Amino acid sequence: MAYLVGRIASSVVLAFAVATIVFLALHLVPGDPAELLLSTGGISPDPAAVAELRERLGLDRPLHVQYLGFLTGLLRGDLGRSLVDDYSVASAGPLSMTIPLQPRSRCACRARLN
Repeated sequence: MAYLVGRIASSVVLAFAVATIVFLALHLVPGDPAELLLSTGGISPDPAAVAELRERLGLDRPLHVQYLGFLTGLLRGDLGRSLVDDYSVASAGPLSMTIPLQPRSRCACRARLN
């Protein structure tokens, strides 16, 4: 029982560490994400549009508030929205396609073995 509790505790710590590294990696990318999304052909976007997008994305909030929002979203299963297409990442990610394919792949494997 102690082994199981230790494994679960280490899994929680690892998940927290990975989430923190992902968050920091997203925020250490050079440049302003709002400016990068709005710029076209090297032309600087309108500052008002950049400010509005920063507010919509929550980039105007302090970093610790963004981090807490990121962690609570992960705990709820909310992986956010795509910056390019504005769809839910959780509903349209790779898992949404692989889960329906799993029963079919098992059938294909059984057919090959027989």
